[in-house]
Amino acid sequence: MGEFLTLVGAYAVSVPFTVLAALGLIASTVYALWMIQLTFYGPNKEGWKLPDFSGREMAMMTALIAVILWLGLFSAAGAEHREAGAGGFAGFGDYVH
Repeated sequence: MGEFLTLVGAYAVSVPFTVLAALGLIASTVYALWMIQLTFYGPNKEGWKLPDFSGREMAMMTALIAVILWLGLFSAAGAEHREAGAGGFAGFGDYVH
């Protein structure tokens, strides 16, 4: 979603650069998906036998997933900390012009 909003904002400034950026975004997505396919679904010519998650790894993944879900569902819970940290950037745009 962030890429789309960036392209929408850039469209008002420069159409050719926005088209070039969109083509680069599409090309990088195709390349990334191609690399993932080769890496994860390519042939196993060496006959590797990789172990599954151990109990410790599953516990860590479960904790990480829980934190990510909590931050996504209850994002307002930490809003005051984020606003305090980002307060210094509030007037940053005034110096760019």
